[in-house]
Amino acid sequence: MSTPGKPIAPLDKITLHIQAVPRCGNSGLQPAEADFTFICGIGSSGLMPFEHQLIEKTVGETVTMPVEPGVAEVIFGHLNCMLHQAIGITPPFDLHASVVSVTTPEGREVVKAMAQMTGGCGGGCSCGCGC
Repeated sequence: MSTPGKPIAPLDKITLHIQAVPRCGNSGLQPAEADFTFICGIGSSGLMPFEHQLIEKTVGETVTMPVEPGVAEVIFGHLNCMLHQAIGITPPFDLHASVVSVTTPEGREVVKAMAQMTGGCGGGCSCGCGC
């Protein structure tokens, strides 16, 4: 259950409503929207730049960031494959992420999320993960 007003912190389970709006160079694509759920800060490199933007945000707040070609892996790190699968757009685009819920995950959810990070996306998606 989401706690009203709870600010995002590492190890919180977050659901975002994301919208990727294509920019110059992606003119033939339409904006993509999806809900995106993940556990914040479980990557082996610590918080990714995207996660840093979300820290201390609460339900209803929005983060907007430009995503340029060649930097998605740096910005999103271990979340890049999952994010690409959710929206299906490659950079350049503007990402708008609105916080839908912030909860404390169960231990098994954290373990499952960490296990999924090692598998990549399965390849062929052009997300840049190299699988």
